[in-house]
Amino acid sequence: MVFIEIPLLKDSSMPFLRERVEEQALMFFCDENDIHGWYKISQCLWSSTAKARGRVTIKDLYDDHLETFFVDVLGVKSLTL
Repeated sequence: MVFIEIPLLKDSSMPFLRERVEEQALMFFCDENDIHGWYKISQCLWSSTAKARGRVTIKDLYDDHLETFFVDVLGVKSLTL
């Protein structure tokens, strides 16, 4: 597991971080059927109930305290119904 201390990230490094995670598909997803893989930011949603074609929902996979990192820092879209 990788831990990133958000306050230590500089604003100037955010675009670089987002670009690398998007380009290299560094978002991990695994569902209850053990279907897993690496995804781009644009393929992920911070949601636990909403489903969208072509996207995986990551909220149930990660702790709630990581929402700020995924949504605000990386730019994962948040969807609630």
